[in-house]
Amino acid sequence: MTLAAMTVSNHRLILLLLGALLVLHGAGINADAQSIPNPTPLAPPPKAKPKGPAPAPAPEPGLGPRRSVAADPARYRACLELADSDPEKAYDTATAWVEETQSTTANHCLAMSLMKLGKFEESGVLLTGMAAAMPNAPKNVRAELLVQAGEVYLLAKQSDAALKVLDQARQLSPEDSGILADQGRAYLLASKWPRAIEVLSQALSLEPTQAGLWSLRATARRQTKQIKAAEEDIETALAIDESSPDIWLERGLIDIAKSDKPKARKNLLRAIQIDEKSPVAEQARAAIEQMDVKSRK
Repeated sequence: MTLAAMTVSNHRLILLLLGALLVLHGAGINADAQSIPNPTPLAPPPKAKPKGPAPAPAPEPGLGPRRSVAADPARYRACLELADSDPEKAYDTATAWVEETQSTTANHCLAMSLMKLGKFEESGVLLTGMAAAMPNAPKNVRAELLVQAGEVYLLAKQSDAALKVLDQARQLSPEDSGILADQGRAYLLASKWPRAIEVLSQALSLEPTQAGLWSLRATARRQTKQIKAAEEDIETALAIDESSPDIWLERGLIDIAKSDKPKARKNLLRAIQIDEKSPVAEQARAAIEQMDVKSRK
């Protein structure tokens, strides 16, 4: 799971979260007081701030100490945009906002800032705490917070933590193919190949046109020595999308498993050419090098 993939999920959550909070506000419910009565379960930001200077945010004129969340959509979006462009400054801005209001949106921006700074575990703990502190929020909002927690735990390579929160998310939204896909990634990370195949097959029954799902299942099938089935999956993925380096990488790895080194080299080089500076390209180069070493023996 890349940061780019997290961005897609992040944009979906922004709309869901703001919409839910606006509904609560319209019904006369103070979302801050109801959902986050105490900052303790929300894993307050670490005492040690990220290295590097970060100016303290200027106070906004006219704000009271507990301004309504529903009145702050512009501030929320601005904070998230800052997390993309300058995560250290966003961290300081969000920290001050949390201290000021303890609002859901402030905590969410803080979590996104931590994620962008590479503090994945802290971000995951905060997102999980937010979901737990919003028992009366719509299920899809809580599920999305747990999905984001799972995704940052995947970035941290913590498969057990990811699976725990993704299981909770799936209880709230059992037919969400995105949750199933993330569970599949977590099982792959944990080398639990049969479980990965199971959940990815469920995801594919819901989203059969998602090339990435076919590629992920191909990986799991290759790892369980189901080479013919893996090849069928990867060819389906390529028929849907020929532009993904991940898919060409998996195609090359399947070729290696078939001992077809010329074809493997061709497909691995294709993965490198699509994005030469990507982690996928590094994996493809390593696979070629390992293949060449074995050939010289």
